Amino acid sequence: ECGLKIPGQDVWLSRKKTLLAQQIPSDSYLHFRRQIYLPDDLTKATIFLDYLEAVDKVVSGMYTCNRSTAINLAALQLFVSYGQYRSYMKKKLLVKPEECLPKQFHDKKMISEVFEQYQTVKYHSRLEAKHVYLNRIKTLPGYGKTVFPVEYESKKQNLCISFSFPFVVVEDSSSMTVVAHQFRELKEWRVSLTTFSIDVSINKVIKTFTFNTKRGSEIGEI
Repeated sequence: ECGLKIPGQDVWLSRKKTLLAQQIPSDSYLHFRRQIYLPDDLTKATIFLDYLEAVDKVVSGMYTCNRSTAINLAALQLFVSYGQYRSYMKKKLLVKPEECLPKQFHDKKMISEVFEQYQTVKYHSRLEAKHVYLNRIKTLPGYGKTVFPVEYESKKQNLCISFSFPFVVVEDSSSMTVVAHQFRELKEWRVSLTTFSIDVSINKVIKTFTFNTKRGSEIGEI
């Protein structure tokens, strides 16, 4: 199921009212996104599968997040995996950054901050922590979008390009927008197995953005 919402807000616009009736300014930017609901009666198996998918998208970078959010989600992930912090300490296990953090946050300082927050995570069960994790990813920029990790050729930055009609948006690891254009501004796009290029019209001048990606074939299927 899809709907409209204002970027950065969790409230979905009503389908039964006009934009004017909902006091939405005529020059507002709206996101057309998938609405995914997690009812309370979900089975444990379904929650487990949704949770695994969410963790994979966070760690792989498909869902872009800033430093503090990455730490928070990683601490929740450790709780789901090992329970209370004291239980983890008894097992004397070693957690690698790549197991719970996006690539841009793979450093010793970051993992130490994750464990500091892990000590403060208190839930009655791992199932409850999974619910919290799944609810928090709804606020991430990539949630409800088709997102692909890319590298901006001219800057060698790690970015994510997302397609959420009517926009194509490129964001960096801190969720700052690098490129954002409506589909009607796109003049042409070209895809190979390793690159993705878009031509956009900016004040009647064509500008080209080229990205490196390992998922060019998937982008080409959109």
